[in-house]
Amino acid sequence: MLIHSFKIVLSFLLISCITEPVFAAFEVRTTEPFEGEYGNAQTLTFRRAIEGGPMTPEEQAALNAAIPEREDKHYYGRVRVNTSTLSLDQVKNRQNSGIYAGGVPVTNRRSLNQYGLELALGYISSPSTRGDIEYLVNRTLTYNSNPGLSNAPTNAISANIKTNTILLNGYYEFYGISRFKPYLTVGVGATAVSVTSTLTPPSPTTNIGGPTSLRVLRFAYALGGGMRLSFFSHWFLDASYRYISLANPVTIQPSSDYKLNGIYFMNAISLGIVYTF
Repeated sequence: MLIHSFKIVLSFLLISCITEPVFAAFEVRTTEPFEGEYGNAQTLTFRRAIEGGPMTPEEQAALNAAIPEREDKHYYGRVRVNTSTLSLDQVKNRQNSGIYAGGVPVTNRRSLNQYGLELALGYISSPSTRGDIEYLVNRTLTYNSNPGLSNAPTNAISANIKTNTILLNGYYEFYGISRFKPYLTVGVGATAVSVTSTLTPPSPTTNIGGPTSLRVLRFAYALGGGMRLSFFSHWFLDASYRYISLANPVTIQPSSDYKLNGIYFMNAISLGIVYTF
């Protein structure tokens, strides 16, 4: 019985000697205890990030890499090239008196396929809203009709239409869809329209008059949508489609007793780049 009790005590001592280093090693690896509501996620780095405490440069760099830079409160520049169709449509005779009154335009629509340029400077006010001022560079559209009116079959009309358009655009962007940022846009502005027109008589001896220039300012607006794609820091690809009313109406008036009006607009598919700074 005594020998059996000795064996039990000896076994207990041996077990204590073997297990004690394990407990000591465990105690060495124990981290600083935390009290709070963060649970098992708590570490010194985590706590400083949440509570705003001082962080090491390494910790700050890791946090910046995990959180993308916000784009709002930045200015940006945009350059796009568009493939577009300029159109003079719904050309009507607006002469109410004289020999040309009542005539119907033989040609009531002209179109020109072109490559245009769009230049803009803007500001991003929030992750979903931004705005810019834009200048449109378009080619000159030529309107020709021979004869010009049905009741004056011997007189031809030609006109060159040049526009300079400035738009103030607003955008609503669907924020948070990965690197793809679809948006809707609306713009309002003004177009300076310059029309140089000529009425050609049936005979060189008939004097109707030389080319006449007319310059007016017209209201312009734009509606459309598009998408931006981030490909480098601060750089985006930008693609869009817009309907742009350049001028309504455009007036062609080569002489005091001859007057045509039409609607001038463009449909544009654009591709370019945006840089935020």
